[in-house]
Amino acid sequence: MDDAKSPAAVPTEEAKKGKRLRWLIALGACAVVVAAVGGAALRARRSATARVVSAADCDGREECAPLCDREQWPACTRLATLHWFARGGKRDLGKAEELYQRACDAGEPLGCFSLARLYSDALPMQQKSGKAPDLLRLAAEGFDRDCKAGRPRACLELAAMYQSGRGIDKSADKATSLQELAAPMLDRECQSGVGRSCAELSNLAFSGAGTPKDSNRSLGLLQRACELGDRRACARAGSYFLLGRPDIPKDPARASSFYKQGCDLQDWAACHAWGRMLLDGTGVPTDAKGAARVLQSACDHDNAPACRELARLHAQGLGVKKDPGREADLLSRYLSLRAKACADGSQDDCAELARDYRTGDTPGIPLDPPRARDLDEQELRIRQEACDAGSIIDCDQLRSRLEGKPQYAARLRTVRERQCQLGARDECRKLQYDKIIEREGK
Repeated sequence: MDDAKSPAAVPTEEAKKGKRLRWLIALGACAVVVAAVGGAALRARRSATARVVSAADCDGREECAPLCDREQWPACTRLATLHWFARGGKRDLGKAEELYQRACDAGEPLGCFSLARLYSDALPMQQKSGKAPDLLRLAAEGFDRDCKAGRPRACLELAAMYQSGRGIDKSADKATSLQELAAPMLDRECQSGVGRSCAELSNLAFSGAGTPKDSNRSLGLLQRACELGDRRACARAGSYFLLGRPDIPKDPARASSFYKQGCDLQDWAACHAWGRMLLDGTGVPTDAKGAARVLQSACDHDNAPACRELARLHAQGLGVKKDPGREADLLSRYLSLRAKACADGSQDDCAELARDYRTGDTPGIPLDPPRARDLDEQELRIRQEACDAGSIIDCDQLRSRLEGKPQYAARLRTVRERQCQLGARDECRKLQYDKIIEREGK
């Protein structure tokens, strides 16, 4: 959040207009300072709320690492997960294992549970899968202990274990009981100003888990979470109202409001979304200059799409001075950010770069089909690595990319087998069906 700026100094010639005028100017300046400091303090309190709710809420490695160094074990588990799934940098399963182990040894049950998942789900770590049962037992005992101590997230984690049957006997009834136990705890925390608890209760109200299903209440809780400084909640609410859902009609004005709040909380993706809405006049009056300021802030914080959009503004002179040199610099920054993220293991950035070079839709980026094909293959390799590491989402996306391409038939079957291993029951059934067809064909 930008610091409040001090008022400009009063020019010397103005001071000569008399004692009364100087007094009025000074009083006005004081009022501006008080208002600015008060507003900044209020924004700081809101931002601080989002940071001190829980170390598990940290975003990115730079935020989580200092908290982990201070032995805030939920932050260590979050940091380990970022290393596992290559978020914000290269994948490092060894580092993930080390951090999970530290948290588990310190008594953080989520560290034990996540380490068991790492050993079970990540193919390169499966030689240690024999350790998973003991780790899951420690996790279940820790979640049970913390749940009884009044920690609602522990109740929900234990409920998830009962739902999946991972490490304990599957029991839908016990899972429901734990969710019903967690809901009023989250409600109390939400009422006391904990944004993350409002967001988690919103999830329960949306699905009807542990509390009556109520879409309106779910939205209200999500809005409160945003107001309390949970920037993820702001972005979620913004996307709901921008795109709409069966139970939520599109409302661009509300979407823009939530994206602005998320941007104020330094969610740079939300800033990009809000900047686009200002530029297009979606839900707000068109404001090209305002859009340029917002997009510049996001670009300065390494949001690649914002840099690309800002380059377009400089190319067309929308909200900013037309400046081909500045356009070229911004496109160079955009390509550099995408390329680095792709090299670090971001499959989505590889896919976006491939699209740019394949279609030529972005002015200033030339058509380059060979480069696009290389990036497509890089994306597939990264998704395969992520699938092998235990990301069922990446397995699913990889499967969808390979389907309908005869040259990838064998690879597709391997991916579907991997999905089945990770618990995708539909894929297990499809594989069984394929085996029956193969036997009948013989």
